[in-house]
Amino acid sequence: MEADHPETREKCDERSIRVAFVGNVVANYRKPFFEALAAKPDLSVSVFYGHAPGVVSLRKVDKISGVKMRPVAVWGTERLMAWQFLPLAELSRDFDVIVYYSNPRYISTVLFATLHLLRGKSVVLNNHYKTAGRPRLSEWVRLKWTKAFPNILVYTRQEADRMRQDGFRKHRIEGWGNGLDSASIQSAIEHWNEDALRTWAERQNFAGRPILLSVGRLIDRNQFHLIAEVLASSDFRSKFLWCIIGDGPMESSLKQLVRELGVDQSVRFCGPIHDELDLAPWFLTSKMLVHPGPIGLALIHAFNYGLPVVTHDNRRMHNPEFDAVRQNANAFLFTPGNKAELMRAIGRCSYYIDALTKSGSYEAWRQDVIEKVRTNFSTEIMAARTAEFIRDVADDQTHRCDARL
Repeated sequence: MEADHPETREKCDERSIRVAFVGNVVANYRKPFFEALAAKPDLSVSVFYGHAPGVVSLRKVDKISGVKMRPVAVWGTERLMAWQFLPLAELSRDFDVIVYYSNPRYISTVLFATLHLLRGKSVVLNNHYKTAGRPRLSEWVRLKWTKAFPNILVYTRQEADRMRQDGFRKHRIEGWGNGLDSASIQSAIEHWNEDALRTWAERQNFAGRPILLSVGRLIDRNQFHLIAEVLASSDFRSKFLWCIIGDGPMESSLKQLVRELGVDQSVRFCGPIHDELDLAPWFLTSKMLVHPGPIGLALIHAFNYGLPVVTHDNRRMHNPEFDAVRQNANAFLFTPGNKAELMRAIGRCSYYIDALTKSGSYEAWRQDVIEKVRTNFSTEIMAARTAEFIRDVADDQTHRCDARL
């Protein structure tokens, strides 16, 4: 009989599961998720992060309560190829579970995750199942590589189901319910009581027009020019006020288009707004959120306020959060790039909300939208599902340890 190895026994008996997350950017909206995860008494959470030039502009954080933040140097560019100088020996020695954000452009991730898998480490890959807008060949290569890993954490449970249907039947897969901090959003809603909201709206001088809200980067892929063209049509001219929260490289050209179309009195560029208390009144006074391009967390953000969404209907071009859509119930869809269909979708949404209001059922409908998104897409749900998934993966490692003792 083999003698017990003290180091192995200590590792197997240790109560706290030491988990490392390896990724490029720690966005500000991820902070509540990591805080909730680190608050689990049986988890010790570290985050190794570092991004190459060219990453999408996001508010980033480098301090999270209860989390050991470990910045690493990076070589390369985000759009082509990058290498993170990760401490391979430390990751191998000091962590029970390693969660890699599986961006294949980070060659270090591909190499280190594969090495750790081959050495028997408990590795989890975290990413979308199919990434919006990516070439089919690169997606095929990424998914072939992904199939070698038994533990996969994707963004939604619908994604997990689609993976199983597409051949990932023997894998442990969970959809963590990618979402936002519903508690902070609810706090912001409660802050803006009816009187405060009325006073705010009067200061904004909306002149009684219903608001079409857009929130996102002013970039070509978001197709915001389509909304300007819709507002210029005879049926919509002066009917709505379009308020845009965000900035980006297309801002000047979009403003020029608005002037050329003669709809500058129907469009308001609000610039970037980050604080939830400042965002809340815009969501609470708008009639709908309109996003003609690929949508993701903006959809979840709107639903947290009970705000319906107008967006296009091509699932493959959207991010996984599109799984929260219930067509003609919380969202109204159109063919991508089709201005006439976008106009009709806005009209259908407006008519639907007016009908709910007239029948006295609008508030019940709104609360149902909020309840459904918070039950399935929130940082609280993310933390709970991720913690349980990590525990299951760690249990496998414990069983392997027991077999060696």
